[in-house]
Amino acid sequence: KTAYEIRNCDWSSDVCSSDLTTTGTDVIATPPSNTVYTVTAATNGCTNTGTTTITVEAAPVIVTQPVAPAATCSGDGVITLSVAANGSGLTYTWRKGGVALVNNAIVSGQGTSDLTLTNATTADAGSYDVVVTNICNATVTSTAVNISFTSAGSWLGLSTNWTDAANWCGGVPTSTTNVTLPAGRANYPIIAIGTPVCNNITIATGASLTINTGGKLGIYGAISNSGTFNARNGTVEMAGTAAQTIPATAFQNSNLRNLIINNSSVSLGGKLNLLGKLSFAGSNRSFSIGDSLLFMKSSDTLTAQLGDITKDANTNGAISGNTLSGNADRKSTRLNSSH
Repeated sequence: KTAYEIRNCDWSSDVCSSDLTTTGTDVIATPPSNTVYTVTAATNGCTNTGTTTITVEAAPVIVTQPVAPAATCSGDGVITLSVAANGSGLTYTWRKGGVALVNNAIVSGQGTSDLTLTNATTADAGSYDVVVTNICNATVTSTAVNISFTSAGSWLGLSTNWTDAANWCGGVPTSTTNVTLPAGRANYPIIAIGTPVCNNITIATGASLTINTGGKLGIYGAISNSGTFNARNGTVEMAGTAAQTIPATAFQNSNLRNLIINNSSVSLGGKLNLLGKLSFAGSNRSFSIGDSLLFMKSSDTLTAQLGDITKDANTNGAISGNTLSGNADRKSTRLNSSH
């Protein structure tokens, strides 16, 4: 409430009389709401009446808070934050980290109820809010929303299609792209056709990757898996130029259908159950399986086997100089190649 000095006497209120106090010849009005005040003056037997209205402007109220945007790629796309508020003569001051923003090539909409960031990058990441001010300079501040950005190779999860560029920041990965499958996506990749590739691949807790029958993933770097990598029906090709290790936690339940060695140095860092075929692509490839880390596991419907190491798994052309070293667990194993 604000006190207003109204000079004269014999005042009355249409709301309540308790909002009027007298200080000397002054009447102080503290209206609880929009109020009409009436003053009556009597002079020489004549009575005159006048009125005045004091309008009470309530503080602004936010009815729709800004909402944090979905996963956003650094340097690509448009982010819009919106707020809806009730009040008179409202103005809007959007802030990042408590500091008012300035319209520029990236930021637009400062001073309005909608803030837009165009092609924002990781430098624009942070906490955003808006201060709403009414005609009386009363303010209310929205809840803050955090805007973060993902780099090239991060999965967005609009569908399960690995080869759909819309599912990735920076487009479909190549052999030099470090791939990240973050938690919290609506969909995760399922590879059933084609031969997608990546460099390093990181699967976060709660994220997943599935390779189904007919699907193959070429990996040119390292595997880091804290989520689910289901390859019991698919093929993985280790195709890097630097030494690669298949870690113990690479695949769900340590199961892999087919493995292609296309690197001069691949080794096992833990147990691997091979359910299908182990083969080579290219010449002078080497696979070190350690001491009983490779388990060749046949079933009633599938024979675990070593392919012909003199034939390229991808082209069926002649190859040479490939080696398999270490001791395999041969329970339920059928080795079909002596080359």
